[in-house]
Parts: sequence; C-alpha cells; structure tokens
Amino acid sequence: YLGELFSASTAEKHSLLLVKVRKQRELTEVYGMDWTDQLVVQVADQLRTALAEGDVVARIARDQFVVWSESAGEEDVARQANAVAKALKFPLGVAGIDVKVDLQMSAALAPEHGASLDDLLRRAVIAMSSAIGAMSQLRLYQEGEDLRLHRKLRVTQRLQLAILEGAFELHYQPKLSLGSRRVE
Repeated sequence: YLGELFSASTAEKHSLLLVKVRKQRELTEVYGMDWTDQLVVQVADQLRTALAEGDVVARIARDQFVVWSESAGEEDVARQANAVAKALKFPLGVAGIDVKVDLQMSAALAPEHGASLDDLLRRAVIAMSSAIGAMSQLRLYQEGEDLRLHRKLRVTQRLQLAILEGAFELHYQPKLSLGSRRVE
C-alpha cells in the first residue's frame, strides 16, 4: 500500500519517519503476546491522532511503524516526530497495567536520501541503527552512513571467514617482571 502511495504521489518531496517501540520484547516476555498486541493497537491509535491529514502510518514489524508524508523538509519531520512523542508522552494502559512507551525515531527524505520507498526505508533503518544508545529521539539519515555500515559488514565478514579458514596465528610474548621475577 505504501509503495502504491509513493508511486502515485505527484509531490516532489516525501519523508519517511520510522518509529520503533523500545523494549517491546521485554514487555512481551513479562505480560504476554496478547497484552503486547493490545498495547501496539493503542500505540497505532496514538500515532494516527498525532499525524497531519494525508500522513499514512503502517506497522512494518513487531515493534516498528512507518509514517509516510508528502511534507519532506527536516523541520517538517522534526515537527512530526515531536507530535508523535507528545502523543505517546503519557502511559498507556492495557488490562489495568500502565506502561510508559519509549520510542526511538529515525527519518529519511526524498529525493535527498533516495528515490524509492525502499531506499528511504533502508536509509531510515540505517539511521536507526546508527542511533542505538543515543539519547535523542529523532535521528535523520546522514549521507554516507550506508557506506560506513557496508564497510563494517565487509570487514566483519572477512574476519569471520579468516577465522573459519584458520588464517590467524597467535603469537605470544611473555613479559618478565624484573621486580618479582615472575612471568606475566
């Protein structure tokens, strides 16, 4: 559905806001799948109320939503993220249990960060992974982040292959402490 909207749009600029519900796995482990599903429905409802007319929200993973919009400036995305954060500022209640929903958000803009919905989603995911552990609620994709991630992945894969093929040798040089005359 989002792909069709993206293709049919006549707007020159688009934005894709990726919204991740943090700690959903832990909530599922504690309260169960049905409880978490009810929480996700409430999160989706809150997202819908926070967005402008014409914005589209879709759940794309267990703990992730995407918001597609024809407003594409950095300020527009920041305003959108602030509206989402404000809508989910207060705890949500399911079956008498109230929880504060923590969010992490990233965004990518078209045409600056990609020409297709797939490009924007991939770059928003990359921005999200670059923001893991960051305290800011919104992380906009930065040019070149995908190249750094690709390089890191290649190095990791080459090291893993070298380990499997026995291409590493361990050389150990013991140190002698002159004071204690012990090998360390």
